[in-house]
Amino acid sequence: MRLHRVDLNTLLVFDALVEHRSVSRAARQLNLGQPALSAALGRLREHFEDPLFVRSGSEMVPTDLARRLAEPVRELLLRAETIVFTRGSFDPAQTPRRFTVSASDYTMTVLMPQVIRLLEQEAPRVQLTLRPTPFPSGSGVERQPTTEALERRQHDFSITPSGAHSERHRAEVLLEDPFVGLVRRDHRSVGDTLTLEHYQSLLHVVPEYDDGRIPFIDTVALERAGIQRRVGPIVDGFAAMGGLVACSEYVATVPGRLAALMAQRLPLKVLPLPVPVPPLVELLQWKPLHDGDPGMQWLRGMLQRAAARS
Repeated sequence: MRLHRVDLNTLLVFDALVEHRSVSRAARQLNLGQPALSAALGRLREHFEDPLFVRSGSEMVPTDLARRLAEPVRELLLRAETIVFTRGSFDPAQTPRRFTVSASDYTMTVLMPQVIRLLEQEAPRVQLTLRPTPFPSGSGVERQPTTEALERRQHDFSITPSGAHSERHRAEVLLEDPFVGLVRRDHRSVGDTLTLEHYQSLLHVVPEYDDGRIPFIDTVALERAGIQRRVGPIVDGFAAMGGLVACSEYVATVPGRLAALMAQRLPLKVLPLPVPVPPLVELLQWKPLHDGDPGMQWLRGMLQRAAARS
């Protein structure tokens, strides 16, 4: 389609170049050959009478005009996507529609098994694609995982802890989970309770994200309370924590639903924490432009029902 002699498909090229600052990476995202992408960029340069992107080392750096165009172009593409996916009705029992949800390993473990059970019962043809929480490079808004997931990677939903969520997108509480202590069942020095002194003396398995640049919320809460803990192994998420605690004298601070699942599968015991830590609050986020999509409304409701049962 052309609008004022501009092929609107070239705006996809522009948007990909803004994101990746690389002809080769943008071409891979769009499944285009580099010559085709370069030709599209040439047409954009001719129309706007501006180079738009200037090579600096290994990067294609946007010009002032390209930076001013970036947000309006992104909004236009998002609105076009909304139009494409708008349907008059939605029948979950019959639709083969595909949805993409990004979430942490915690949510994948605690929530998604219940989601899959509901899909099997109510929407057997729906395809659900689950992606890990993306951590983009850059700074500011560009480093916001929800913005990266919903706007750049075109995921339908992002499940994100409160406090790490995006203010630019719709949000509703999906689940809350209080933190607990987790130790091996036959721990040599921990019985049925865990004192603050004991809690601080033990080595802790601690989760961090994005190569250590993002601490988990229990770390932030304890630091604000002035409580120091001896940090042992640092892991990228929760997946490995149960196994590490089960074979050691370590302790871990874990959301209660996940701790209960770990204790079912491994020789672990769950104990109340001797310090107040705010509960984990997971938010469901989506783009405002999808508010009127009946398929998105259905999936939101289904995710909420799964959270209530998990």
